[in-house]
Amino acid sequence: MFFPALAARGGRLIIIHGTGDYCVTPERTAQWFETVQARMGKEPVRAFARYYAAPGLGHLFTGSGADAFPLFGALQSWVERGAAPGRLIATRLDPSGAARYTRPVCEYGTFPKYAGTGDSRSAASYACTPTGGT
Repeated sequence: MFFPALAARGGRLIIIHGTGDYCVTPERTAQWFETVQARMGKEPVRAFARYYAAPGLGHLFTGSGADAFPLFGALQSWVERGAAPGRLIATRLDPSGAARYTRPVCEYGTFPKYAGTGDSRSAASYACTPTGGT
């Protein structure tokens, strides 16, 4: 496992997995991530890695979920400024490239839930709520 060496060198890792991926299931990735946490400790892993489950996203960024993610910018901010990512905001684009809706992509252990009020097409109307994961 390369994670201790990555962490020791100050590396950063953002993992994203779509809940609609049937090629490699998100449950398997969650099991793997939990194994890494069990071996290294939750807080030491959190210091250099984040795992996100993206609702509706399929294999290779297909499916019904949001398909544009700010991953590079989040990773760049973490590496260059030490600003660890929290909730990410993803966008579903229409064929012309215009935004159809935005959704939060929450850290593993939480999942976006509509707050019950506000525009259902806006990430601002969702909260990351605990799922029972780590």
